[in-house]
Amino acid sequence: MAQTRKLALSVADEFVTYFTKNSWKFCFARGVKSGAQEYYLTAAAIDVAPHIELQWTETFSMATSSQVNQADRKAHFPILPSRRPPHAEPRLTPLHLVSTRVVSASLPILPGQAYTVPLPPAVPKVAASPYAPRDGFLYKTALRTQAILTQLIGGKEIAIFVTPEEDPLPENANEAMRLLPTIKIWFQQGAMVGDNTDLGSENVEPLVVDVSKMEGLQVGYDGDGKWSVSAGPALKGAEGPVKGAEGPAKAVEEPAKGAKGPVKTGTC
Repeated sequence: MAQTRKLALSVADEFVTYFTKNSWKFCFARGVKSGAQEYYLTAAAIDVAPHIELQWTETFSMATSSQVNQADRKAHFPILPSRRPPHAEPRLTPLHLVSTRVVSASLPILPGQAYTVPLPPAVPKVAASPYAPRDGFLYKTALRTQAILTQLIGGKEIAIFVTPEEDPLPENANEAMRLLPTIKIWFQQGAMVGDNTDLGSENVEPLVVDVSKMEGLQVGYDGDGKWSVSAGPALKGAEGPVKGAEGPAKAVEEPAKGAKGPVKTGTC
């Protein structure tokens, strides 16, 4: 059975009030590395509350997206029928992929496997590959496409990596994706699932945690704007390294109780 991890977050009341009033969200991302670049795509954007819980499972799927005109749709691979039961939640696709693209139904994939996009009329398939990273996946395409890697987060398949829209893969190209052992959490104003976290916006400096030895963790965000991390009830082994937990969050001037709490612009 795939491993499931759980995060429990406690937020100080004054920040709950401030974040809620100003349309901030609690955000979560799973790290993925492609080439030399690390990516943290916003996989959860949750209304801020005093207590928040989120779980994610090491269950992955992959899909492919290609930008086409309506007249060209028949020339591309067909959209695969969904294998999900009729009552299941619909898949969530980043908003910028929906309007002008053909997106295939995702196929389950395991580390060490490759997802192949063939020439039409053949359909994408998944198989073991000696060229796929053991801690990730290989995407092989005969067409100009984007890879979409999803993970089961909060009970739904959520995109954790999408080939950058401005730089899709050319024909007959490969892309290797490695799963990082780290997650990133932060608060951000107006955040949405599918946002790139490297874009400048109003936010709290993120906390990055290595969860490779964890099954659960408890996180706090106190009235001084400080992160704290402790072992969750399901933790086995020692905690992984934590980045961003020391001292006040740099992107926020913490509000005194009853104050508006001015916020500076930061990046994550």
